[in-house]
Amino acid sequence: MRALLKGLNAAYTLPDRHSLAGRLLDDCYNKVKTQVDARLASCSLLNFVTDESSNVQYKRIVNLSVHTPDGVFFQCSQPTGAKSMASEGYAEWVFRQLVEILATTCLESIPQQRTPARRCARYGGF
Repeated sequence: MRALLKGLNAAYTLPDRHSLAGRLLDDCYNKVKTQVDARLASCSLLNFVTDESSNVQYKRIVNLSVHTPDGVFFQCSQPTGAKSMASEGYAEWVFRQLVEILATTCLESIPQQRTPARRCARYGGF
């Protein structure tokens, strides 16, 4: 690959791994995040899906994805430890993630309820 690039332009220098893993990756992430946020903001309906699985280190995690007419967008993961997350903790985590997503896309604020169960009931359940 290097020989090919040098053949096309001998003066071209490939970026080193520090550049790729630092500034270039940050710039790319910010550009894609802006595009995803704009797509989420333009949707009239959002479908959130959670699941539990193992990461590449075989540690338990819970994932949150957003399904839209434009496609599926991975939102975040949370380590849960060796055990599955209890329902109260799971509901609290999901609620915090939804507040963050919705606050940046389409809602000004969500009134705070006292418990995750009440929050779930108030906002249609999870």
